[in-house]
Amino acid sequence: MNMAIGKDHRYALLLISLAGLIVYSNAFSSPFIFDDFYYILDNPAVKSFSQMWPPMDARYVTLLSFAINYAIGGESPFGYHLVNVVIHIGNAMLLYTLVITTFNAPGLSTVSRQTPAHYIALAAAMLFLVHPVQTQAVTYISQRFASLATLFYLSALVLYVRWRNSGNTRKTDYLLAVLLTIAAQKTKEIAFTLPVAIMLYEFSFYDEGDSRRRIRWLAPFLFAMLIVPLGFLAPAFGFGGVDTDVGDAMRNLKMDEFQTLSSWTYLLTQFRVIMTYLRLLILPIDQRLYYDYPVFDTIFNLEVVASLAVIILLLGAAIQGVKREADSGAYYNRGARNNARGRGL
Repeated sequence: MNMAIGKDHRYALLLISLAGLIVYSNAFSSPFIFDDFYYILDNPAVKSFSQMWPPMDARYVTLLSFAINYAIGGESPFGYHLVNVVIHIGNAMLLYTLVITTFNAPGLSTVSRQTPAHYIALAAAMLFLVHPVQTQAVTYISQRFASLATLFYLSALVLYVRWRNSGNTRKTDYLLAVLLTIAAQKTKEIAFTLPVAIMLYEFSFYDEGDSRRRIRWLAPFLFAMLIVPLGFLAPAFGFGGVDTDVGDAMRNLKMDEFQTLSSWTYLLTQFRVIMTYLRLLILPIDQRLYYDYPVFDTIFNLEVVASLAVIILLLGAAIQGVKREADSGAYYNRGARNNARGRGL
């Protein structure tokens, strides 16, 4: 990296920081609302570190961050909001870094390599940072579960990519990626997909002939996926978690949901929910704190069929795009090797 590019990165990260603070400057005075009382103000575990051990709760890492907030600032919401905003800015910086490191991956074609990566990375990071769909995850204190899990998610992916781009020489990056993957699993259940994302990234951007080596590299991440189901099931078998009424109430609520909705009904309803998320990404209007969704129990419903069709088309287009880019990158790499041999290098 030359000095000019390094300066571009510094300016980009500074712009991300300033934009994040400006956009969310009105959040610092917001009070505790809804689940904030449940998870923080009325949660005895957050008020005493002695109750935070052993780390058995499924979302232990986030609860620990609330406990640290409480130890420093008590019941003042300012500190909690400050941490949430810093986490969100950090996520935008990580996304910027991920795009930059992805452009350095060997699986990209020569056309992609000639693209000004830092401009694309900055555009992606800024869109992520200021998009209205992020409002709830940042300003609603209890939604730190999602934003902190995203922080670990992106950090692990960035470190894994950096390790692979180094020719597997940066062993510390690999070890940290594994540890952050474990931490993400103990932050929120959305991190369950992180090992799959790492695996997909590996097969999309890297050409590794020895499949056994790949299995060894990916195995620790895939084993980490056991943490989420074990964290949910452990209390049912008497292993417990953070000893609070909050944990028990949330588990009972989840069990009530499972008993009220069948897995099939839940799945069909999720297709429509996903479409709402996609719509908000493109047209972020009519956002709500809570959505009262109709429940669908048959696939023979126009909304369900249309939503599923759009999701399948988008997945197919994404797979084709990755395959086309990977094939182009493989062709470029083979050509480069042949040229090197021809020159006697």
